[in-house]
Amino acid sequence: MVGLVVSTLGLAILLGVAIIGASLWVVVTLQAGQPPSDVPDTSGPAFTVLVGGTFLGAATAAGVAWSLLQPIGSAYRRGSFAMVSAFATLVAMLLAMPAHRLLGPPGLVGLVVLCAVGCAFFGRQVARWGRRHG
Repeated sequence: MVGLVVSTLGLAILLGVAIIGASLWVVVTLQAGQPPSDVPDTSGPAFTVLVGGTFLGAATAAGVAWSLLQPIGSAYRRGSFAMVSAFATLVAMLLAMPAHRLLGPPGLVGLVVLCAVGCAFFGRQVARWGRRHG
């Protein structure tokens, strides 16, 4: 059961970070060519994509963890792991800052690709656990 939990949390967190990284790339693309501003623009599409993508990434992580941890009988434990994956996604998304600072928009694309590779790895681990115990 520990293998299922670890693989599921890895998959959920990386999927959430990939969604947030992709939304950050969209925000950077929307802001390309615009002059810098001292005041944040909270009325434009970039703000909507930023906030929506962040919440979507965290919610996706929680939903994936909840659904893949169905073999755990306790809703309390499943919910706890789902919340942990959502909050860990919000912490792990901070990796996007150095990726963008050092490499620009291609750094965000690279982060998303690395997360996708990690999702494939952990997804295979979850599937393997399911074949063995399902």
